[in-house]
Amino acid sequence: VMALGGFPITAVAAPAHVQLSLMRERTGVHPGETITVALRLKMSKGWHTYWVYPGDAGEATTVQWKLPDGAQVSDLHWPLPEVIKTGPFVNYGYSGEAVFLAEITLPTTFVGPNIEIGADVTWLACKEVCIPEEGQVKLTLPVLGEGVPANSSIDSVAITEARLQMAQQASGNARFEAGKSIVTLVLDTFESDQSGAEIQFFPFAGDVIRNSTPQKAVIENGGLKLTMRRGDKALPEMFGG
Repeated sequence: VMALGGFPITAVAAPAHVQLSLMRERTGVHPGETITVALRLKMSKGWHTYWVYPGDAGEATTVQWKLPDGAQVSDLHWPLPEVIKTGPFVNYGYSGEAVFLAEITLPTTFVGPNIEIGADVTWLACKEVCIPEEGQVKLTLPVLGEGVPANSSIDSVAITEARLQMAQQASGNARFEAGKSIVTLVLDTFESDQSGAEIQFFPFAGDVIRNSTPQKAVIENGGLKLTMRRGDKALPEMFGG
């Protein structure tokens, strides 16, 4: 573990198939401030882990934060997944590397020279087989006095890049048009600077769409229509009809 001024830059745990690390955007934090931290999962070649909704099979990564009294943590921000096809199953997850972000807010009344941030993380690592794994990481940050700047850490570039991997708010109106067996996502305005890029809808729950059925995208008149086969548990109110 590298260290700067006695404080770890990145705390690392190394299970069998996935390496876990915890990073921070700045070198310190003031009472009452919010700091961004990041959990990085680095998968061994050929292995993958899963998104918040894993698809036809799999299990989502979970995080249990360990924070001092009064500190608050945001929901975990998940990078966009990739489609992972295994036989007849279509799953959503990550290969190579995935970086998850969270914001931690220190109470204004915090007293102490340091804050310790820890996380117990569990995930399912899959290749030909699936193996449940876990890791524990923590780091210590100095709590800065008034007027002392919080400088960017060595991890800040990786965290900035991770933000670009998150879902971005689309402009214009969006709606679903539902039929008995299909559902179509309609975006009145669709801008893409990646010619030929794959367009994919990722559901947050199971059986809303048929994950294994190809999605058909049509771009016309400056908008997008993405047609999918409706899942067994999809309700009309989910899609406004």
